[in-house]
Amino acid sequence: MIDTQLKDKVVLVTGANHGIGAATARAMAKQGAKVFIAYFRLGENYTSDRTNLYKQRQNLSADNILTEIKKKEGVVKALELDLSDVKSIKKLFDEVENAFGTVNILVNNAAYCDPDTFEPETSVKEVKTGLTSKTITLEVFEKH
Repeated sequence: MIDTQLKDKVVLVTGANHGIGAATARAMAKQGAKVFIAYFRLGENYTSDRTNLYKQRQNLSADNILTEIKKKEGVVKALELDLSDVKSIKKLFDEVENAFGTVNILVNNAAYCDPDTFEPETSVKEVKTGLTSKTITLEVFEKH
């Protein structure tokens, strides 16, 4: 259940350009939180039509989420970054604090998956993003 006492709380949602992250950002904003979304736009070089369509839709989603929340008079800011890069995580927290103040709630939702393959093997990028975004983001969150 979402805490209805979110008025003016600072919420950071990673991986918020679609899916669960986007839904969480919308719900938190609706409850009065100041929402900061972090997202990653995938590259432009796609191989198959299905993958191309998926990635194009994902890239447009962050802009749509921002517009939707602002339209409903929610308070939202965003930053595009790659959470597999450790330096970007500190930058993210600095940006959030400059915009809204100290982060009260962290929704650590970012993940990476290559949608055009269903092989059981996982790419290095997927593992690096998962481990880095979860571990380092929590470490920086605790320090702030």
